[in-house]
Amino acid sequence: MHQGEDLGRWVRAQRLGFDKLTGAQQWLCEHIGIEPAGDDEEPEPRRSQSDKWAITCTAAKQFYERRGHLRVSRNTSNASSPTAVITAAATARAARSGRNERSCSGHG
Repeated sequence: MHQGEDLGRWVRAQRLGFDKLTGAQQWLCEHIGIEPAGDDEEPEPRRSQSDKWAITCTAAKQFYERRGHLRVSRNTSNASSPTAVITAAATARAARSGRNERSCSGHG
């Protein structure tokens, strides 16, 4: 990540959409080593909100099992579960606002 941008995701998007870039953009990409994706490469299927929520809930449960809480400091790095930080932040926001719009148990 650099300035909030996932560079790997950005490069993949440029490679997969290379034919939609302008000539100048293509030249710039090629100049820094980004080439069009091969015929055998396909974009990953988009995840639904339900799928994203399930992944986040799983991460939160795993974090809770390890730590016994969902209070994640901003400087915590959790390489095995990067969505734990997002989950904790969302949980904290929901708690502050008094809302609980979704639940990880699926009864939400």
